[in-house]
Amino acid sequence: MSLTDALDRYFAAWNDHDPDAVVRSLAEDGSYQDPTTGGPLTGDALAANVAALLTGFPDLHFDLVSVAATSDTGAAAQWLMRGTNTGPMPAGPATGQTVALPGADFIDYDPAADRIAKVVGYFDTATLLSQLGLQAHITPADMEPVTKFGIGLRVDTQRTTVPGAFTVTHIDIDPEHQFALIGATHRHRDGTARQRRVPGRVLCHYWAPQLHLHRLGKRAGCQGRAAQRRPP
Repeated sequence: MSLTDALDRYFAAWNDHDPDAVVRSLAEDGSYQDPTTGGPLTGDALAANVAALLTGFPDLHFDLVSVAATSDTGAAAQWLMRGTNTGPMPAGPATGQTVALPGADFIDYDPAADRIAKVVGYFDTATLLSQLGLQAHITPADMEPVTKFGIGLRVDTQRTTVPGAFTVTHIDIDPEHQFALIGATHRHRDGTARQRRVPGRVLCHYWAPQLHLHRLGKRAGCQGRAAQRRPP
C-alpha cells in the first residue's frame, strides 16, 4: 500500500485501455479533470470521457517521463501522450495525425483507501490542435458582430434561435485566387445549394442533414457529397 503503487495502477489502467479500471483506480469519490473536461469528473462520466479518448486514439499510450512526491500524500507526474487519431472525436472526425503531447498530472493520494483521491491534469490544448493538423482562432466574446481576419471572416447574426444546420467551411484555393473567393463569398447571401465559379476552382455549397458543407472542387466539377439537399 503506497502512493507509488496507486500511481502504477492508475497509469496501467489508461495504457490497458480500460475506462472502468481508470475509475476503480480512484477512491470512491475520486475525481479527474483536465483542460477539456469542464471541471472534475467522477464515476460513469469519467469512464465515458476515457472511452471517448480511446475511440479517437485506439493506440493511446502514456509514457511516464518523471514522477516526484510533493508531500506524503501528493505527487506530480510528467508524461507524454502518444497516439494516432484514427477514430472520431467529440470535436470532429479523425485527422489521421499522430500526436506526442507533453503534459503533467498533480495527484492527491488517499492512504485509507490506498487509491488516488484526485487527479488534475495540465497540457497545452493549442499544441494538441496543432499536432492534429487543426487551427483555432480565439476571439473575445464581446467583439464586434462582423470582424475580418486577413482573408477570413467572422459573422455574428445575433440570432438566438437554434439553427437548422451547422456550417463548416473547407477552403482549398491557389493564393492568386484568394481575393476572387472573398468576393464570391460576400455575394453568397441566400443559403441555397448553388455553385459559384472562382478562377481555377468551383465553389460548391452542399446541404446535408444538420451539416452545411462548403467545398471547393477542381475545375472539372465539385467533389464531396454527391447528393445535394436544401435545408428544411
